[in-house]
Amino acid sequence: MKRRTIFLILSLPALLLVSGLAVWTWLMNTEHGLHWLIERLDGAVAGRVSVSQARGDLADGISLSGMVYEDSSARISIEKLTLAVDVDLFPPGIGLLSPSLERVTLQSLGQPEGDLDISATLSDLSLPIPIGVEGLRITEFELLDAGGTPENRIDALELTGSLSRTLVIERGSLVSSPHRLAISGQVGLSAPHRLQLALEAGGEFSARASVRGSLDSADLRFESDEPRLTIEGTVADVTGTPNWDLSAASPLLEWPGDDQSIALTVEDFSAQSRGELSGYRLSLGGRIQTDALQALSLDLEASGNREELTIEQVTASGEELSLTAAGFATWKEQAAVEADIELARLDPVHWLEDWPEGRLLSGRLQAGWSGRRLEISRFTLSVPGSPLTVEGGGIVDLDSGVVDGELSWQQLSWPPGSEKPDLISPTGRLTVS
Repeated sequence: MKRRTIFLILSLPALLLVSGLAVWTWLMNTEHGLHWLIERLDGAVAGRVSVSQARGDLADGISLSGMVYEDSSARISIEKLTLAVDVDLFPPGIGLLSPSLERVTLQSLGQPEGDLDISATLSDLSLPIPIGVEGLRITEFELLDAGGTPENRIDALELTGSLSRTLVIERGSLVSSPHRLAISGQVGLSAPHRLQLALEAGGEFSARASVRGSLDSADLRFESDEPRLTIEGTVADVTGTPNWDLSAASPLLEWPGDDQSIALTVEDFSAQSRGELSGYRLSLGGRIQTDALQALSLDLEASGNREELTIEQVTASGEELSLTAAGFATWKEQAAVEADIELARLDPVHWLEDWPEGRLLSGRLQAGWSGRRLEISRFTLSVPGSPLTVEGGGIVDLDSGVVDGELSWQQLSWPPGSEKPDLISPTGRLTVS
């Protein structure tokens, strides 16, 4: 009796090992094992998982057709998924070999509950056993809105990397014709979430970007070829109160007009911004040239937050135009804009055929717009060294049906300064109500 007991005790580990290997072989090398895992997956996740057809085994390769996952916020459907699984015991690890997903759609069904916690989301991805992905390929990926209307489409996505305590992207690419994006690097899945990423865009738009640091503080750099633009600086506290200190520069920016000719150019463009969404500062500068105006220097100083933007000062100076301006814009409840523009010098000779050379305009405009109401509280124009003055103001309120305005002038003649003008009006007033 004692010998039998001792034999059973000594045989138990071997029996457990043999049983474990038998179960493992059944799971990895049979189609029944695959179906059993799919059933367990449906019960393990928050949403519902369904598969129309499942063939093969994990070791030699599986093929799933009509796979759908759906929860309260999203629905993911995959027309066809194929992959093979390689499991290493020493050291432990799982390899996904040549996974392929065809015709994938992701449909948003509603907003997820609560705010997105980036740190928690990354931490949830952390795994005790590394999973390697070799040659992942996704073709025809579409994002749909809640009504099923396509919003974005990706032609192909490829990825080789691994996931454990760190997400490692050895090489990745995304193609959305005519654009291409390549990415490599790694993201730490535990705080402070170390970052080291490199991105390169090709196709119609060519650019490079890098991110180094962590979600607590990361250094960014972005460079594009056409237009030549550089953006660099620091973004900090991404998971808490995001803030930034960024600068941008370009030797030349061009905007085409309706006929694809260059309608606007900006030379020596520079920009700086620092702060957070609850309070930030913005500075812009450069030299602007259009078909209607010769080159002028432009500088802007502004501050803002989530709900409003205050233009503290705008200065524009050139041979034909010189002005200063300030303003305010808000979008808190109803969009509204206020502006105060003081015109020191304007030469309209390029716009008005009969305007004499050397006659410059000066004036001031104070106006505001809110909803369907436009109010010009002050409008003045004059020609220095001339008795000509024009003043006016008014209100247009479409909600109340009110239109009130007044325009008055003194010593008006046309063409201005002509010895024999076609029009002379020593004084006048135009009223609309």
